[in-house]
Amino acid sequence: MGMLAQTDAQCPSKKVPETVIYDVEKLSNALTADLTDEYDKACTIFEWVRFNIRYDSEAYRRNKKRINATTTDVLRRREAVCLGYSQLFADMCKYADLEVVVIDGHSKQGSYPPKMEEADHAWNAVRINGEWKLLDVTWAADLRGNQYFCTPPETFIQQHLPVDPMWQLLDNPVTPDQFKRGYLPSQKTDTPFAFRDSIQVLMDLSNDQQKIHT
Repeated sequence: MGMLAQTDAQCPSKKVPETVIYDVEKLSNALTADLTDEYDKACTIFEWVRFNIRYDSEAYRRNKKRINATTTDVLRRREAVCLGYSQLFADMCKYADLEVVVIDGHSKQGSYPPKMEEADHAWNAVRINGEWKLLDVTWAADLRGNQYFCTPPETFIQQHLPVDPMWQLLDNPVTPDQFKRGYLPSQKTDTPFAFRDSIQVLMDLSNDQQKIHT
């Protein structure tokens, strides 16, 4: 029986045969080979991952060695924590010829202020039709909602603070203290942060060089 990429977003729904589930390249191709629009590709991959990979609560609580699971491990177990979700999404996007990055940072849920001691979450940015978009497939899977796909930066920053400010995608970046206090500064500024230029410099580097800078 094929596995369906269900959706409540405007994404094509796809069935893929079980024979491709454990090979990330074949899986990505099965989902996106007949798609030409980059939004459709990214959204279809996003929906497949969030509906077919479970959150690995045990790994998060106790078995720390699975937190850094590879994409192969994630597909085999059909479970992941945030890094596994983000890396799987990124690997599938790369086989679909989409520019994508995994972002490390701080997260905030509920009314409790984040500790901000070290990065505690991972998510993605993907370039769609020339513009970088933010998404969190882990939270989409856990909360069963697609509000974390292509979320506006001004909304995304309320719960996600990347280690590198350029991935806020904001003209006036939020500081760690502002994030902790829940304060979003006005984005009207005479000296906007050139995050697009910074991102382009990073993307022009080789894969090995990018790893050094992220």
